[in-house]
Amino acid sequence: MPLLIGRFVSWLGVLSMFLTPMVGQTQADAVEILRKVSEAYGAATQYEVRSIVTFAEPDASFKSISSHLFYRSPDMYRWEGKTTLGAGQQDPALLAKDEFLNVFDGSTLWSYFPKLNEYSAFTDRFPEGMSPQDLSRFPGLGVFRDLVGDPSRSRRVRVLREERLAAGASSAADCFVIELADPLSTSIVWIDKKRYYVLREDENIGRDGKATASVVYSLVRLNEPLEDELFKFNPPPGARKVAPQ
Repeated sequence: MPLLIGRFVSWLGVLSMFLTPMVGQTQADAVEILRKVSEAYGAATQYEVRSIVTFAEPDASFKSISSHLFYRSPDMYRWEGKTTLGAGQQDPALLAKDEFLNVFDGSTLWSYFPKLNEYSAFTDRFPEGMSPQDLSRFPGLGVFRDLVGDPSRSRRVRVLREERLAAGASSAADCFVIELADPLSTSIVWIDKKRYYVLREDENIGRDGKATASVVYSLVRLNEPLEDELFKFNPPPGARKVAPQ
């Protein structure tokens, strides 16, 4: 069976769409903020990030996805977490795989499901959405490396406000709140005013102001040393190897 994760990767598009500036803030101000975000993330060769994605649509396959990602450029990662299935997704086989661990060591992708104590190894091709490039985009930080984008495209941007946002269990940060859009979609991002890290993103804002999905980044660490052991997989005692599906 393909990995569950590939089913929800495609919803996160590149965040390079812009709207009209608010009074007191110019479009140049907003673009400069986004440029600083891109510079911060673009300089990162390795990072650690914790995030939780919440899906608002009642018929969504997933209700939420909590994950912890360690990423080392260009092609190593460790991604572990837990999914909560949507109301209509109560298949016991899927519930048994709601916890996951995926490790790519540069040559082999190891996929492990703790509840089943089963793992698979992929060496010739990646399951959908599981290449290092895909993981860099989501749930990684690669999507924020080029927020300014191609100036030849029609884009708009505006700073909505500034507000204090809880960044985790015991910390908070003052943020710029920026709205980004093109004719197809609208997003809102909360950007830490000191570090220029994205701490929250609401995707696909509708006319009612509600988002179809929201991502909260409770931990962002850029260019801090990552242990080599993070990118190695050692099967737990009694784990059963199964053929990739």
